[in-house]
Amino acid sequence: NNHRKTKTETLEKQESINKFLQVTRPLVSNGTWDKMINKIVKTYAVHLHDIPTAEQYAAQLTLPESRVEALLHCNKLNEAYLAAVNLDIGHVERVLVAAKQLQAAPVAALCTK
Repeated sequence: NNHRKTKTETLEKQESINKFLQVTRPLVSNGTWDKMINKIVKTYAVHLHDIPTAEQYAAQLTLPESRVEALLHCNKLNEAYLAAVNLDIGHVERVLVAAKQLQAAPVAALCTK
């Protein structure tokens, strides 16, 4: 019963977030939007360990740089590398740091090519 209550509360919070985003989107720049979305992505991925919900919010990002950050929050290193390689070396280096922290040798090797 307690689990059901928590799930209901979570859905209500998501609904509130979605309503806020719907009202806010037309009022902010892409950069501001992406910062807001990435904070939500980080909260779901890192703090709540809810990767599927984090990925749903990440799909709303507008800038490739923001997508790299979101993918890193979700520990999607291969996807983060593919997105970063089209940007600049700084983004690839961020993926490399994450790959080393997570001991993901294959991704780290890709980043050093």
